[in-house]
Amino acid sequence: MSGSDLGDHAVAVDPGRVRVWLGAILLVALLLRTLMAVAWPLPLGGDEVDYDRLGISIAAGRGIVDETGHASSFRPPAYPALVGAVYALAGARPTAVRLVQTVAGTLTVLLIFVLARTLFGAAVALVAAALVAVDFGQIALTGRLLSEGVFTTTLIGLVLASVELTRRLRERRPTAAWAAATGALAGLGALLRGVLLPYPLLLALVLALERRRAPVRGWRAAGVVLAAWGLVLAPWTLRNAVRQHAFVPVTTQVGITFYSAQNPPRGRLFGILARDSVVESVRGLPEPEQSGALLSAGLRTLTGHPGKVPRLEAMKALFFWVPFDWEVLPRYGVLNPSYVFVLFWGVVAAVLATRRAGTAKRLASLWPVWLPAFFLFGMALVFYGSPRMRLPVEPLLALPAAWALTRLAARVGPGRCVAFALVTFVPLLAGFALGDPVKAGARAVMRALGLWS
Repeated sequence: MSGSDLGDHAVAVDPGRVRVWLGAILLVALLLRTLMAVAWPLPLGGDEVDYDRLGISIAAGRGIVDETGHASSFRPPAYPALVGAVYALAGARPTAVRLVQTVAGTLTVLLIFVLARTLFGAAVALVAAALVAVDFGQIALTGRLLSEGVFTTTLIGLVLASVELTRRLRERRPTAAWAAATGALAGLGALLRGVLLPYPLLLALVLALERRRAPVRGWRAAGVVLAAWGLVLAPWTLRNAVRQHAFVPVTTQVGITFYSAQNPPRGRLFGILARDSVVESVRGLPEPEQSGALLSAGLRTLTGHPGKVPRLEAMKALFFWVPFDWEVLPRYGVLNPSYVFVLFWGVVAAVLATRRAGTAKRLASLWPVWLPAFFLFGMALVFYGSPRMRLPVEPLLALPAAWALTRLAARVGPGRCVAFALVTFVPLLAGFALGDPVKAGARAVMRALGLWS
């Protein structure tokens, strides 16, 4: 799988200059993230408070427990374990965790460069890395005590491993090591964010179908992926079976999250856990029983009120893709200009690609890149959409945007391309600064559509 698979004529770039530019991009990425972590400390809120509590508990040797001291699996374990390890070494200082996250965020930029270079060549890779390096959402994640930042790094690593695995399958080269790496990264991703748990099943199915003329190779690679995934999950799953006497692969958060997605507070507040009479009625039950009861209650809501489903699904989709951020950026509910920029140029890339012969075949060959984004969007439709659900796939959106910008530079020259990019970005900065009128207009449109009460 390479740029030639896409029918793309890569822009030649001197290797020495690539190294210099990549070094500069990584330095900028690290500096911006460090500045966010150190110079703009934000008070802990929401899920951050719980991650801080769990980190303190782990550092003190109590493990992952709830407020009463009982074993808990409400939160997936990997991120609390990271926070706990940092707290054990540096004391209970959230800034120390944020500094670790600056490294993870910079590694994300490097992985995007490697991924884009593998697929499109060095020129596109440098542009994609630069877009991710200065992405507002990715920088802001560094300053939050949330699992999404490290999860993003893991997800991009998973995509890169999947690309290499697929390439080796197509070239009939050994695949075991890359299949194991793919499965292990998928398992780690699930232990960071439980929403990724089913993804390896879909990944294995697509891998098995990848080699239709040599199905044994595809099925063998799929089996190794699933085996590695299961081995990574096994210790935590066994711990839950022993400590909570139930089969909990990753998290007991599924029930309350699913129920809240079907019964959002005020009919539209997705991402906020419901606190109604149904939730209160299961309080006091063991975590696995609570989760099962609320999952059943959420299903009853869907079957008992099918007329609500279209509106709920439309809201979930809208909240996943909406360019306003109310969870990660320092200012509440502002326009995220970086996201809109890559989305716009991604649309340009789609238009350019449709004008070329064999586009469908080339897009199909890139399934390891777009499959995670579609999967997470599908999971958002099951649970809820929000900027935090979308942020891990934003670096992947930088790939088509970078491809479009590079194509434009080859056609009109680098100077004019930069001018086009600035013309796109400057109004978005104005929207970031003056977001309230834009939000008011968006709410008016949503009210007219019956989506906002």
